[in-house]
Amino acid sequence: MGELRFATARALFDSFTMANSRISVPPTDEPALDFLRGLVSLAKLDDAVSFCAYLLGRRECVWWGCRSVRRLLDPIPPAQMPALDAAEAWVRDPSSEMRQAAQDAATQADQNTATAWNALSAAWSGGTMSAGRGLAIAPPPELTPHAAAVAMTLAGAYLAPDQRKSILKTCIDEGARLAETGLS
Repeated sequence: MGELRFATARALFDSFTMANSRISVPPTDEPALDFLRGLVSLAKLDDAVSFCAYLLGRRECVWWGCRSVRRLLDPIPPAQMPALDAAEAWVRDPSSEMRQAAQDAATQADQNTATAWNALSAAWSGGTMSAGRGLAIAPPPELTPHAAAVAMTLAGAYLAPDQRKSILKTCIDEGARLAETGLS
């Protein structure tokens, strides 16, 4: 069993300023996984998805986002596969070349699709991004989990509420296990 990135919910919120706007439940000093399970028990599944995304390291987050989108969209429309494949390829080989390939796939994809946001989560995992006027900056660390959470939101948007709830609970459980163990 690995060590969690954040011991408490408050430590996570303190590290990611975007978490405060994405998660409606205020942070507490309880252990991070207990906070996550509490969100699920309160049926705050969108908050739980965002919290779980921030809880995971970048590679784990991209992997979890891709697996979750596969569950939510089953089957994946063929036109959306290149972006998802690029994100998953980056997880297997987190090199600059694979990150750039994910960026290219995201740019070519329909930005209103979950798989485009999966590719963005990988693309924003490192390297640089345009800041306008020819300037390049390192992507803020919170962009990877933000993009993964957006991907899951988009993927679940068209499911019946009970089906969405059931699949999201499964995804969150998997994310919690991944937070504890990491990628094998």
